[in-house]
Amino acid sequence: MITAEATRLVATREHIVRLWRLISRDILETTESDATNVNWDAILGPLHIASSIESISADTNHVDDTESISYCGLAAEYEHMHSELISHYVKQLTVLLWTWIALERGIDVLCGGSHRDRSGALIRFMKRKSGTSRLIGVDHLEREAYRLAPSAVKKRIDSIVNSQRKTSYSGTQYLFLHIAREARNHLLHGNAPMPTPMDWGEDTEYRAEDDSNVEFVGVITQLTLLTIQTLLYLIFLNVDQTAGSDRYGDGTSELIQIKTVLRVLHLEGMFFLLEQQELPFG
Repeated sequence: MITAEATRLVATREHIVRLWRLISRDILETTESDATNVNWDAILGPLHIASSIESISADTNHVDDTESISYCGLAAEYEHMHSELISHYVKQLTVLLWTWIALERGIDVLCGGSHRDRSGALIRFMKRKSGTSRLIGVDHLEREAYRLAPSAVKKRIDSIVNSQRKTSYSGTQYLFLHIAREARNHLLHGNAPMPTPMDWGEDTEYRAEDDSNVEFVGVITQLTLLTIQTLLYLIFLNVDQTAGSDRYGDGTSELIQIKTVLRVLHLEGMFFLLEQQELPFG
């Protein structure tokens, strides 16, 4: 029986590590399919950097030479919270940047994309591979990303969905990709203002790591990782290629196919689901 706990998404850093290990230890041993002669290092490098980031320290008062925090307690409390917020925000942005680089390089080496139309190349690849199944968790992240998105991003997403509803295919199947791309453009092209804390002081319940700006970037990173995972899943969809180790079983069972691992790689109950052979889709 599949439980809600088993299908809960793993933390972002753990998700990156699982993807890196699958590619470096299992997929690199592949001798069949579209994965042959692929420059996997192009994807592994950015994922390695993204997984290595533990923290970033910011001091928003560094530019101030008035020493206001020395004689104003409220100013000191504000700058402390502001510094904490920017530390979390820039960390999330940095992880998103390197995760997005991994996605773009993945599209280049696996889909024949170019810097002019990577999203188009990925969607055409997904349609050609009959990629109609969505990984579990994608729907939830789409809703969360839309809820947290700035109004400008929501307008762009609404425009894309409405325009594609008028065509022969529904763009909502690839909504996760459109959301991730529009959000990434908004965040990394200088359209997003610097976040400021909603509250501060000794008695505040506000937590910088839970700020909506920080949470939004984190959700977009998760969507980007699931896009990479979906791409890998489609590469191995029609290939009976087993993982190169028994890390996904009990050490005595038969090796598990890579496409099977990719169905549940991002879930907390990955090992349980593989053992029970219950493989959900969203």
